[in-house]
Amino acid sequence: MDQDGSAVAISDAVKDKLPELRDTLGSGSEIAVVFDQGPAV
Repeated sequence: MDQDGSAVAISDAVKDKLPELRDTLGSGSEIAVVFDQGPAV
């Protein structure tokens, strides 16, 4: 991820991390993206 804090870079990094987070939390949990303004920047 860029160290400049770019909204698009942060959005992309979080999106890339979601599958791993879902696996770590297990089947009883759910992660949902409620709002992502990164692509609009």
